Amino acid sequence: MQPTKKTLEEIDQSQEIENAKKIEAALFIAGRFLSIQELITLTDVNPILLKKIISDLKDKYKSSGIEIIQQESLYKMDVSSQY
Repeated sequence: MQPTKKTLEEIDQSQEIENAKKIEAALFIAGRFLSIQELITLTDVNPILLKKIISDLKDKYKSSGIEIIQQESLYKMDVSSQY
C-alpha cells in the first residue's frame, strides 16, 4: 500500500511540531544562550530546519510575555523585555 500525499504531509507536519517542541524545551530549560551546534546536539534537528523553526517560534511568542532573543548566532528564551 502506497502512502498517500496527505499521509506524508501529516507525517511531515507531525514531525515539525515534535521538532519545534524539542527546540522550545531546549531553549526553555537552558536559561542561557545556545549556539546552533548546541541546539542540533540537544534536539537532533538539522540546521536548516532548526533555523526555520526558531524563526517560527520568534513569531509565535512575538505578542506574549516570552521571547526568543538572538545575539549573532546564539539563541535564548527569556521573559519579554517589556516585563
